[in-house]
Amino acid sequence: MHVDSQFSVGIHTLLVIGFFDQDKITSGMVAKSIGCNPVIVRNVFAKLSKAGLLRPGKGNARTELGRSADEITLRDVFEATQDDDVDSVYNMYPENPYCPVGSEIHSMLHSRFSSALESMQADLSKTTIADLISEIPQEKKQIPEALRGFRGRFTSFRRSAAVPNSPLLLQNRCCGQAHRSQDPGLPSWTVLRRRSSNTARR
Repeated sequence: MHVDSQFSVGIHTLLVIGFFDQDKITSGMVAKSIGCNPVIVRNVFAKLSKAGLLRPGKGNARTELGRSADEITLRDVFEATQDDDVDSVYNMYPENPYCPVGSEIHSMLHSRFSSALESMQADLSKTTIADLISEIPQEKKQIPEALRGFRGRFTSFRRSAAVPNSPLLLQNRCCGQAHRSQDPGLPSWTVLRRRSSNTARR
């Protein structure tokens, strides 16, 4: 089944905006939270906005949810970010009219795939963004400096293999140095890699 990462990115985006509802959230901040390129988040922003799930802020205005968090289901996000055509979701290839199997497989599988997709969508309808927000500890409702303070592109979030229980490190890829961060808002095992705008070309 083909459901691309825009679905989870869309959920992540709405959670960040819904959880930090008193802060001005940018696509760059969401990208740092996810650990992906901001272009990916901006593309998802556009899809969520088109579906009415997101209301982008203009100027100094905050980006907000398009409607109440308890009125946005995971199915809404799925439909906003994915092609819900059965053949696309299940990545079906063209029929082969010259083969007894290849000429019949679409008709045989279509109804079964449709039923499976409907079941998945029905299940996604049972969970709202508000449900997920309620599972995030309220004492964490403060944006970590790692999301709002650092400049440059964070290329990965991973566990440090060398020192698994080490304090948070900010590893600057251009100079190979590691700097301790006192930010309590991120896990102690997180390693952030930052590509400086002054990185020398190799």
